[in-house]
Amino acid sequence: TSRIARNIVMSQGRKGMDNEPVDDFKGLVCFRYTLEEEDMYQTFDRWDALAAEPRTDSDPSPDSSSKEETETDTSSSATTIKSVGRDMISSACLLRASAALRAKIRSRGGDEVFDWERWLRQELWLQNQRLTQQQQQHNQSQQQVDSAKRQPWQGKDFFIEEIEPASIALYKFRTGQWDEFAFLNSKTKGKNNITKRQRDTIVAQLNFLRDITMGVTSAKEAEIAVLELLLRAEDDDISSGMLSRYLDELLPLIETWTLWMALTKPSPMQRHARVFALLDAMDDLDSVGSSLGSSSTAAASGGVGEMAKSLRECMDEYEFGATAGGKRLAVAILKRMNAHLMVEEKKSFPDSNKAAAASVDLIQHHWLNEEEREEWENRIGNLALVSSATPRNKKTMSNSSWESKSKRYKKEPWLLTRHLAELDQWDMDEVKDQQRDLLSLMNLVWSLESITVDNV
Repeated sequence: TSRIARNIVMSQGRKGMDNEPVDDFKGLVCFRYTLEEEDMYQTFDRWDALAAEPRTDSDPSPDSSSKEETETDTSSSATTIKSVGRDMISSACLLRASAALRAKIRSRGGDEVFDWERWLRQELWLQNQRLTQQQQQHNQSQQQVDSAKRQPWQGKDFFIEEIEPASIALYKFRTGQWDEFAFLNSKTKGKNNITKRQRDTIVAQLNFLRDITMGVTSAKEAEIAVLELLLRAEDDDISSGMLSRYLDELLPLIETWTLWMALTKPSPMQRHARVFALLDAMDDLDSVGSSLGSSSTAAASGGVGEMAKSLRECMDEYEFGATAGGKRLAVAILKRMNAHLMVEEKKSFPDSNKAAAASVDLIQHHWLNEEEREEWENRIGNLALVSSATPRNKKTMSNSSWESKSKRYKKEPWLLTRHLAELDQWDMDEVKDQQRDLLSLMNLVWSLESITVDNV
């Protein structure tokens, strides 16, 4: 049972008192739901390796066999991630169980183990039903099936096919290691025939989704759909046509709904309804144009056309600069808009360090009256995306003239910020013009002009 795993973990010299729910689940998978003793301990050791401090095969290791494995593996990316940490496995289990059960599952003092076991039992039943059907087909055709193939699907298979790939994919996503995904790696031999422009667009979309799901509480549930899509895209058996549909149709939908959740802050029930509608759409791609707009699961707060309308209104009225969370959201949106422009102009993205350290600057600090300040100071038209290299002394910045700010903006790696530096002055008219320009750019980036009530 799960206590076996706990006792082994404690005997291995780890912190004996830091047992987490994921350790109890580990015991269930490795011992209760795995049949042979040898398989039990092999699965346990493999789980242990995955839960270790993150590393890849490219890291120095005394085991030369891993290096040989990496060098000879041309079917996947250049390095293979082996370890992601225990917390990443726990997060992956929460996300995957929510997707499989179509239920809201969250960490709540250990009770999530019961939901994880429901997920495990469901997968065992489904897979063994499939194996039984295959066995019956073999029997009807009088084909010989060896004993290994007759062995039931069990805990060890669940770890190899469900937990391990989900944990690694989530780690890649949260750390932004896009080249580690086979469908984005130009060196991968396979079905990914995407152009550089397509790849840059996909990376921009994934970067935006990572920034939003990790930085905005009201959109974190979208990670359920993101992880599902990434796992499907990484599937060795996926056809090039299906991969294109996932990336061209589903990924933009996930991105737009994630933005909607971040801006409108719907209830948890509404957020889960959106996510589960997206999962249903992945199962039936032909329903993408209708299920998200008219099905009961997607009707929690209006259809697709209503979503586009609420996005525009919230973007226009949202006071991004008023809170730390609003600023993080503004950074993600402005980075995504800049990435769109850079793709269009065939320019390289800023390096990852500058992108990770980006923040927003309130451009106008001096207003004619209090009413004007309250209405416009924190809206996105008065925000500029800046790097951490910009002097961050708040008092100094608030007293900066437009001339000194524009000089700093010229040195920024962000196109939108550099465009601001071309202006001779910054006043109320410029704030309003920038607000309109960004709303128009929002329509282009997330294709909101093509989303109307007619699509519902």
